[in-house]
Amino acid sequence: MASKLGILVVVFLSIIFLPMLSSAFIHPGLQAHRHRHRHHHRRQRLFNPLIFPQIEGGPLHENGLIENGDDNGRIPSFLNPALDNDLQENEEDQQEELTGEGRENGDENETTSTFLNPALDGAARTREEPQPEEPTDAEGELGGRKKLEPKGAKGELGGGNGGLREEFYEQSCPQAEKIVNKTIQKHFRKDPSLAAGFVRLFFHDCFVTGCDGSVLLDITPTGEVVEKKAPHNGPLIRGFETIDDIKTQLEAECPGVVSCADILAFATRDSLVFTGVPNYEVEAGRRDGLASLAKNVEGNLPTADIPAQQNIQMFQKKGMSLEDLVVLIGAHSIGSAHCNVVSPRFHDQKKAKEIDPGYLFKMQTLTMCQTEDQLVAFDPLTQNQMDSRYYKELLTKKSLIEADHNLAKEARARNVMKKLVDDQEGWLAKFTAAIKKLGEVEVLTGDQGEIRKQCRAVNGDALV
Repeated sequence: MASKLGILVVVFLSIIFLPMLSSAFIHPGLQAHRHRHRHHHRRQRLFNPLIFPQIEGGPLHENGLIENGDDNGRIPSFLNPALDNDLQENEEDQQEELTGEGRENGDENETTSTFLNPALDGAARTREEPQPEEPTDAEGELGGRKKLEPKGAKGELGGGNGGLREEFYEQSCPQAEKIVNKTIQKHFRKDPSLAAGFVRLFFHDCFVTGCDGSVLLDITPTGEVVEKKAPHNGPLIRGFETIDDIKTQLEAECPGVVSCADILAFATRDSLVFTGVPNYEVEAGRRDGLASLAKNVEGNLPTADIPAQQNIQMFQKKGMSLEDLVVLIGAHSIGSAHCNVVSPRFHDQKKAKEIDPGYLFKMQTLTMCQTEDQLVAFDPLTQNQMDSRYYKELLTKKSLIEADHNLAKEARARNVMKKLVDDQEGWLAKFTAAIKKLGEVEVLTGDQGEIRKQCRAVNGDALV
């Protein structure tokens, strides 16, 4: 009887203590495996299609994933609180495994030693050391960050590009930009194509002897032929009457303060805004030039058939890049060209081979020029709206002028066009930056040049 009782006691004790002894000596990795296996089955139950049938192609998402799920289609925890707890436990298990492995080669904090992973050392320092904040747009405008230049008193130069700065007339003629804007609005209502005229006038001024208003002069002290009479200009440029109107009003408001060169820069900006270009700040402080010679135009302005490389070099000479060139020719999305300038290319058998056949047929009809003043739109669909769609025309051999066609064939320029063609906002941002850069070319500032009393003549010269 005693022996039977002893056997029962031994069996009872083995049932209680043997599992405890085996778990004490079992390999830790096997324990983790069993723990993960248990949670794997729990996760399977939580993701059972019977509970969330949308995962397998339900109606909440076109790809069969719940609309508010993550990129892998997992159910967000707010839809299933149990899942949140389960995932947290699973993450804790994974962290235990990582720290367990880290103890072999890690430091006191159970993280991998940085000498085993130099990149981790850099990442750790990045977390510890505060990084300087990226500068933000002062105004949140397109076209680059607003430069916060010191503001000087009347006549002072407050830094900026060659003495140019924003709000230059804030104290000397506070209403200057408002007067320009109001006058542009008045003239723009009568002639929506005015914007294209001002872009061309501004460019033709800046690329000859710098942005000095020399293209506006009718006479000079030497009596020589002026820039506006050169073959590259002549009837191709306009907007002079609008400039005269603005100057008359500004002289009445603040005599001898606002230069004709700055008026042209302001007028170009304000007219472009009417075509969809975001408003941008114009740095002012330009002085007016004292000379204007037609002979200076040759070699400084691109012709309608200029080869791509020569065009690129001309811009580089003025401190403008290839991208600036490509971005600025996007302004050809507005305005028009004179028929007799573009016509020869469409009736030249050799050059016609490089033109889209459908476009060629249409243009051969449209360029049967009847008069010298006949105009042909660059982009008939959106003639008064600035848009990057114009690059699509160039990339498909539908360019109105040969110079743009030549540029579209140049590999680097073509790549820039491909990036801009479907990026209206990006192109406009680059365009405003490029037009501002154009306005900085070879400017006169400080005591250079003069402030003209009228834009068609230097001070002391009387107009006939």
